[in-house]
Amino acid sequence: MKLNTQNQITGSPVENFLSCLESVKATGPGKYLARCSSHADKNESLSVKETENGTVLIHCWAGCSALEIVQSIGLNLSDLFPRQTSHHHEKQPYYSRQLPDYRALLKHIRPDLNVVILAAGDVARGDFNQTDMVSLANTTIEFAAYWRH
Repeated sequence: MKLNTQNQITGSPVENFLSCLESVKATGPGKYLARCSSHADKNESLSVKETENGTVLIHCWAGCSALEIVQSIGLNLSDLFPRQTSHHHEKQPYYSRQLPDYRALLKHIRPDLNVVILAAGDVARGDFNQTDMVSLANTTIEFAAYWRH
């Protein structure tokens, strides 16, 4: 495990984790097998994978939990995740996509809104018929098509 002068861990989570294990073998890009430190392991039963964001995923095929494994080598579960470089996080926008133009949407569906209002009145009175159902279905299809793009 790499430490700086203040005894803080400085390597990547996967480097630090693998440095505490025995019999580490690379099985592919970002994938490893090692002996599990949580039990008397004679074979490599611990699978280790580094994700795209640097998080370390671990799985012991003998059934040891992730907590048992990291504690057995003196680490914490938080050591399996990349360190934040700053304590000040940028605020993420509440919506991750642009909201639709509701005025344009309302203008587009206004003529069909009358069909919906009339159909609701007919349903309330028990007069809803097949013709009304077709009109309402067409309105719904047009509304959905507009909303998708």
